[in-house]
This record gives sequence, structure tokens and C-alpha cells, in this order.
Amino acid sequence: MCDSLKLWPGFYLNFIAHMNTTANKENAVAFYDLMFNQCEPAQAIEKFVGYVYIQHNPHVGDGK
Repeated sequence: MCDSLKLWPGFYLNFIAHMNTTANKENAVAFYDLMFNQCEPAQAIEKFVGYVYIQHNPHVGDGK
């Protein structure tokens, strides 16, 4: 880490969190576009869903 970031560790952590949030938003939009707008659900799942998918709906099982 460069010296200037050591002086403001809160800035560094906020910057990293912002970058993660930005990347997450971009991935969510890209997934939605591929899944619904381009009608390519298999490709969207392959590209954006991990090997272990944990379903948050209690009525649906885990997995792809």
C-alpha cells in the first residue's frame, strides 16, 4: 500500500468497498441483460452464477 493511503486507511477501505459495489452493479446489469433482454439464460447462468449456488428462497433447492 502506498504511503499516502496508510495515512487515511478509512479512505482506502471506502475506495475498495466502492469499487466492489460498482463491479457488483455492473455484473448485475450484465446478468439481467443477458438473461432477459438477450434471452440467453443458459449463457447468463454459465457466466455469472458460481458452481455452488445457494438459493435464498426456502421453497426452492440449492444448486444450478
